[in-house]
Formats: sequence, structure tokens, C-alpha cells
Amino acid sequence: MLQRIPHTTAVMAIMAAFAFLISPSAWAAGDPDELLDSLTAEEEAKVISLIDEGQQKYDDGEFQQALDIFNELYNIFPHPDVNYRVALCYERLGEDEMAVQHYRQFLEQVPDAEERGRVEGTIATLERRIGDASSTLRVETFPIGAQIFVDDPDTAPVGETPQSIQLAPGESYELIVKKEGYETMQRTVSVARGENTVMQLTMIEDGGAPAEVGGVSRWKPVGSVVMVGAGGVALFQARGHRSKYHEIKDTSSTRPIEDRDVMIREKNLAKGMGALGGATLLGAAAFTTWWIVGRRSEATRQFGLTPQPHGFSFVVSSQF
Repeated sequence: MLQRIPHTTAVMAIMAAFAFLISPSAWAAGDPDELLDSLTAEEEAKVISLIDEGQQKYDDGEFQQALDIFNELYNIFPHPDVNYRVALCYERLGEDEMAVQHYRQFLEQVPDAEERGRVEGTIATLERRIGDASSTLRVETFPIGAQIFVDDPDTAPVGETPQSIQLAPGESYELIVKKEGYETMQRTVSVARGENTVMQLTMIEDGGAPAEVGGVSRWKPVGSVVMVGAGGVALFQARGHRSKYHEIKDTSSTRPIEDRDVMIREKNLAKGMGALGGATLLGAAAFTTWWIVGRRSEATRQFGLTPQPHGFSFVVSSQF
């Protein structure tokens, strides 16, 4: 049976392996003591082994193998330095978009990193290299704070929602969104060159009812029915007021003068209710067309409250 590595020894071994890459400030965002407390003896030993193995592969120029090892390491030991190493591997492999995402995530995890200027310079260089060939996909979820994975959920996440990620245009990606207590969501996405796209997802609690059925929110068809009903009622009332107006007008010569005020009021009500009914039906038709046609491009459709880190914004847009 594998015996547990002494805690102090394990921490010192990990810090020694990481020391040459990142500043001490990174440990504030990923204290190895706290991370190791949650690991078993086998996992502690594996963490140290993966660090050594991954770094050796990286030093030997076997960047894909190093990336696979560091991604496996991140699943066990989600420390900012591991994310930094993942970014380095992506950069060496020429996958600039993914490198930028992981460098940015590292800076979010360690905002006071001593090497922040150097990392930001690397990001700027990569983004210039990406240039107009890149496209941006902004992923927003309700609730916020879901982890975003691209193609492989076993790799390190590229960020947490709401988050903008850069993707190479013309290719298809499997976007996986995970949050504890909620069902994992997966979407196939592709973006056009230079396009900025927004994908909004409502997370579904484990065992809960889905917020959407067939890609269409339940409130959308209900909203259309309600609008049509309201428009129909308004037109029906307009017809009644119009009939009352003509009845008074046709017999105005035999009616008292006070009835003329009633006639004018009925005329105005007929016009007002008619305009309201017509506008409501027109709005229902436009709204119904919007969500039927717009559902073909779910990734670019927005309507409603968009979650933000410090509140919400109201957005209405679509693509036809």
C-alpha cells in the first residue's frame, strides 16, 4: 500500500518544481497546502510525478505530450502555474487562440503576478499574430460562473462565464459548459472570420426541468399567443365602440345634445382600440417570425437579461 508523502515534503517538492516559472504571488491564488489537503496519498505522488514528467517532455520539445500531461495534472491539481504551463504548450504548438485564453485565465487567477507585464506582452504579440483571422465567441450563462471547455472536457477550462474566447474561423468546435449542481451543456459552434458572436445558455439544475424545449424557450410561444389574444380583444372592443358611434351619429337629430359628447368619446375609443389592436397583432407577427427564424442561429440570438459579474444587462438582438 502506497504510504502518504509527508505534507511538508510534498509542498516543498511542488514549489521547487514550480519556482523557476512563476513568482511567489501565484501561490496566493493557489496555495499548495490547501490543494494538497484534498488529495489522497496516491494523488499527491501522481502530482509530483506529472510535474516532473510534463516538464521533461516540454524541455525535450514534445509539446503535445507535455500539454496532455499538464491537462491531466490540472484536473487533479488546479494551480495557476499548471494553467500557465498549458498556455506555454499551446503557444509552442502554434495554437495562439488557446494560448491567449489560458494566459488570460492565469492573469485572472493571479492579478498581482510579478510577471504580469511579460505575460501581457506575450498576449499582445499573439493577438497581433492572430489579427483579423480570429473570431470571438462570448459565452454567457445563467447563473454565471460555469467553466468553459473547448472540444475536450478533460482539459483545463479556458475560463468561466461570462467569458469571451477566440476561435479560428471556419472550423467547428464542441463547446462544453459545466457548473457544479447543474447539467453539463454541450453545443457545436462555428464562427465566421472577424465575427463576434454571443452564446447565451440557461443552466439546468441536476434533475430539474429544462428551461428550453427543442431550442425554443417556453415563454416564446406563450408570449405570441398572449399578444394575439390581447390584439384580438382590442379590435373586438374597437368594433363595439365604432358601432356605438355610428348608432349615435345616425340618430343624432333625435338625441339630446349630451349624446354628442358620448359620440365623440366612442369615436376616439374606436380609433384608439383599433390602433392598439393592430399594433399588438403586428408585434405578435414580428415576434413570432423572430423566434422561429432566429432559432436557426441559436449562438447569435439574444433576448432578455444577460448575466454580468456585477449585475445584469438587457439585450435584444438576433440574426436572420
